[in-house]
Amino acid sequence: MRIRPMNRFFAAAFLFGLVVAAAPARGETGDPIVVYRDANQAWVIESFAGKTIRLGGKDAGDRPLSVTVDGLHLTLVTVQTWKRIGDAKQPAPTPSDVDVLCFEEGIDWSDLSDARTDWLRQSGATWFLTSDSKAAERLVKNIDGAVLKDGKRGVLAMRQVAAPEAKKSSKPAIKTHVVPTLEPLPDELESLFVAMEKACAASQQTFASLSAKQMNFRPPNGTHTPRWNAEHMMGRELLFFSQIYHAIDPAVPIYNWNPKQMPPEYVADQPAWSGRREAERMEQVSRFVRRYADWLRDVDLDARAPGSRWTLRGLLRQMERHYNEHTANVVKKQKLPEWPRR
Repeated sequence: MRIRPMNRFFAAAFLFGLVVAAAPARGETGDPIVVYRDANQAWVIESFAGKTIRLGGKDAGDRPLSVTVDGLHLTLVTVQTWKRIGDAKQPAPTPSDVDVLCFEEGIDWSDLSDARTDWLRQSGATWFLTSDSKAAERLVKNIDGAVLKDGKRGVLAMRQVAAPEAKKSSKPAIKTHVVPTLEPLPDELESLFVAMEKACAASQQTFASLSAKQMNFRPPNGTHTPRWNAEHMMGRELLFFSQIYHAIDPAVPIYNWNPKQMPPEYVADQPAWSGRREAERMEQVSRFVRRYADWLRDVDLDARAPGSRWTLRGLLRQMERHYNEHTANVVKKQKLPEWPRR
């Protein structure tokens, strides 16, 4: 069984002794979700906050056929549903107010009848996702407003940009994607990601045991609190990578959660949070960065990345050093005589 690259980070987190809870809810309006196909032919949906849902696949079991994630309604069109469309005895129910139709592997596209094209139109979907290039071509040919989009990208970013009423009145184009099974990253890029993620996981372990009082400790020499270090490391990684992803696909916003740089100007974002809560947010950002890593597989590691002043190699190595340096600073603060016990 192929292991997705993202799972290697979770393995690293356990090696460092840290089990992280669900990410805290902090995001912007219109946070995108991502959709991709895994090795078991399931459609995988991940939200910004880290919620993961699978539709269909070889190991489907009792998985749902329809879900709503961050305002987007996604429905799986199974082989059985496809056969029932137009069946007078056992007709397939027509979905309504759907945003995304994900088509199961194995559908027979040789008969795209009037009943089936009407069923697809009535769904209201603005995305058609399939793994079959011939299916995509037939959809574009037979469905008014369907347009073929980039078929090479293994991860798609999508978000709800209009209310259902506005969607119906404006009749947006139906973006039809051929989505290949997500493959592992090239070895060199993967190794750079793993090194950064290990440094982040080690940093999370350092913060996870600290109380809110310890996170807010300001050393007598006027240097930063541990909380500032956590916010700063998380904020830099999030900003730099969201700039790159936004340049590749504007569906991903640029997130700037960076705290003020100078200690007198700094105001904690969540002063009551324990170190574990801050560690959860660091992991939320780490997962966000990994979620779109597939977009970087063909980017030259030593050329400026899209929308960035950094090269990918330089940025990934700098973020690894950044986590190590600031985490070491926090460890030093814990050795000061003024350090609170809890």
